Amino acid sequence: MGLERFYIHDKEVFNRMTTLVNGIFRKGKRFPEQVFQKQFNGFMYHDFYWTISGDFWLELQKLAVKSKDESILVGVLEPDPEKYFFREFKYYNWLELPIDLSVDTYYNIIESFPKESPADALVHNSSIVFWFSPSGKWAIWGERYWECSVIGFKSTTTYKDLCSMLDSWHPFSEKINSDFIDSSYPQKFVDTFFSNYARHQ
Repeated sequence: MGLERFYIHDKEVFNRMTTLVNGIFRKGKRFPEQVFQKQFNGFMYHDFYWTISGDFWLELQKLAVKSKDESILVGVLEPDPEKYFFREFKYYNWLELPIDLSVDTYYNIIESFPKESPADALVHNSSIVFWFSPSGKWAIWGERYWECSVIGFKSTTTYKDLCSMLDSWHPFSEKINSDFIDSSYPQKFVDTFFSNYARHQ
């Protein structure tokens, strides 16, 4: 089965993971709307393409160690994990990954693809991606269209414990970082985006 073994195949496991996802993210919401449930705060943003790189795994590992999690849950919401991915390939484009994987192994996993369908690798065919800890202490939502990912924390205490290791992320309370959000973004999007996330710092 190769790297495919890391992906979720079992319907019951997928359903349990879906319950966790719905407890963290607001179903049907998209940027610039608030996508996190109301208990989350301390939001910061980063470049989407960095968060689907191999190097990002090192940051995920640090977060998981600090939050005392032994695995990280990763998944794609668009394309649809059931109506598209499972229907076509008989497994889901969702994973639960142990934190002791190497960077190379992690990237090989998200770059792997269903038989004869390289375009469906997670790293390529993923309009909306999430990462979160099984403990639910932190979560990340990324959207390829807006080239942006946002991390949120379940409590102010967790935010204070973890934010010091996230020095490359940008708080919404600060001036807009033009390296990631530049003049090509519609001003209405930027205003709404920052309004929805800065109020929960």
